[in-house]
Order: sequence, then structure tokens, then C-alpha cells
Amino acid sequence: MTDDLHIEPDIRHLAVPIDSLKIDQHQSRTHGPDSIAEIRRSFERHGQKVPLVVQRDGLVTKAGHGRIMAARELGWTHLAVVKSDDAPELLREYAIRDNRSAEKARWDIDALAREIGDLGLDAVDVGFTEEDLADPMSDTENADDVDLGMEDFDPGPPENARFIIAVPVENVDAFRAAFRDSLARLGAVMRPIK
Repeated sequence: MTDDLHIEPDIRHLAVPIDSLKIDQHQSRTHGPDSIAEIRRSFERHGQKVPLVVQRDGLVTKAGHGRIMAARELGWTHLAVVKSDDAPELLREYAIRDNRSAEKARWDIDALAREIGDLGLDAVDVGFTEEDLADPMSDTENADDVDLGMEDFDPGPPENARFIIAVPVENVDAFRAAFRDSLARLGAVMRPIK
């Protein structure tokens, strides 16, 4: 008997033993304890809805390493997989693109907060903190989407205007991504301060 009741019925026929899956030695995406815990909570609540992607030859996992770790923690013995005949290099590229595209997506914080409230959930129930939902900078890609509260600010003559915006080191990349185009339009320069 196969341990597959946690797998969505429409993909159960794709189930293979987890122990038959191999970890891709080329994987560049890592999962820390928080990531695995979040996947595990999703699995506990919803089961497996999406198959992993593996290379048919050798069942090398290309997309789904974190799901394998979470499933093992839950004691599951099977997961659904899609077996691909694509060249290994093409599947490695797919894995990078698949992970990166998820990172580039952004949240509409207002819509997310409404959705969570409509479902009668708390932010933590779906992996967010209250601060995540209150932070206007969260996943912002466009400075025009952010209210900086500077409508009434008058820096004086433009040739004298200077601003220093202090950004914590851990947020510098997100800040650059969010404001890159706006800063370039203004001719602004970003440089570290001591």
C-alpha cells in the first residue's frame, strides 16, 4: 500500500518513494529551518498540490528540494513528481529560473491583508508577521507605490537639496531594487556612508 493520501488525488498516480529521489548536486537554492517549517505547515494543512520536477534519468530532483525535506520531517514516504526528459543542463536552468521568478514576484500588501482577514486567519497562519503586512516597503519594486510622507517637504532651491537616506545593510539590495529607476531619473547617487 502506498502512503499517498496526502497527495492531491489528481496527481497521486505520479507518486514515487521519496527515498528513490536524488538531490541535485548543482542546486544553488538552500532552505533554512524557517523555510522547511513553512513548507511543512503548508503540507500539514493542504497536502501536496504540486508535483516536484525530476530528471527522468536517475530521478535527480530539479525543483522541490525543500518539499522533500519537509515531507521527510512529516514521515511521508511518497511524493508526486513530474519526470522530465530535458537535458540536465536545461533542467538546471529551469530550476534557477523557477526559484528566481518566485523571488521577483511582489505582494499587494493591502489585498493580502484583506484576503487573510476574509479567510479569518492571522498573518502568522500563512507565514507572515504583522510587521510584514504593515511595512509599506515590503516587496516594493516601484518608488511611486510608496508614500514617503514628503508631500509638504520643501528642501529649498534644487541646487542645494541633499538627502541622506539611511538603509540597514540587510535591506540595501531591496532598496536598490525598489528605487533604482526613480533614483536614476533624479540623477541621484547611492553610496555607502560610514
